[in-house]
Amino acid sequence: MSIFHFYEEIKRGLKENYFLYSEQAFMLQEAYSVFQDHLKEKGEVLNSQVLDISERPPLSLIIETLTTPGFFGNKGWTIVKNAHLLKLEDFKSIAPEIGDSKILFLYNKESPEKIMDIMKEIKFLSVSLRDHEVRHWIEYKAKSMGLKLSEELIQYIEEITEGNPAIAAAELQKIAISGIEKPSLAELKELIYGHSEYDAWDLIEAIKRKDRARALLILRALRTSKKDDLIMVIGALNKFYSGTKDYDTALPILHEMDILSKTNREFLEHLLLRLPGL
Repeated sequence: MSIFHFYEEIKRGLKENYFLYSEQAFMLQEAYSVFQDHLKEKGEVLNSQVLDISERPPLSLIIETLTTPGFFGNKGWTIVKNAHLLKLEDFKSIAPEIGDSKILFLYNKESPEKIMDIMKEIKFLSVSLRDHEVRHWIEYKAKSMGLKLSEELIQYIEEITEGNPAIAAAELQKIAISGIEKPSLAELKELIYGHSEYDAWDLIEAIKRKDRARALLILRALRTSKKDDLIMVIGALNKFYSGTKDYDTALPILHEMDILSKTNREFLEHLLLRLPGL
């Protein structure tokens, strides 16, 4: 299974409860983004509640949310983010309380077999994206943004982003913002490379605005065209986070980025997505 199976569930109107899992953090976020769009379309956002396990809500709150009736009988979804932080015993406590509630788990690990044995009434779906599916996903994502890309452009985006869906999504977002619905190859190259003179402070501003797509685009431009400036970039990130409450969380990630900036630069984008605020 892959994220395309969840897209199909969305089209069918989400008739079941779901446990979405993947070690690919970006694809898990992509699935959640599509889910949120579905809630907005159905007018179910206000009736739904998000419980983020990284914020350490008590188990009793999760159970209370599941067992509390909705307003005027209209009960929304319960979304459990970072469900991989729950213990197996927690799932054993939650399972019998689900009843007729609508629940979505987001689990940032692969193969939760033991949990499958506990929660037999929930549909488990991997939302990972396999290498051979990347081109198809770029095509699907482009269409969802209203873009009409030729096979040549889809292949080009796959190649320049090295099959990284997070970077591909950032490039597609840039095209969508331009307003060019059906770009030529020359226009595509201009959109991607025409404004690549960024510096470290552009990246900081993108992080401050929580603009993941722009932050990824800027880091990639810096990585490919200003490689000698990566030390300055990481120094700027360190200075920015040192003045925030998230510094302890960001520090080990920045340390990894510093090491990779001298060795395998291609994986810097993945670490960027792990920084607090993005």
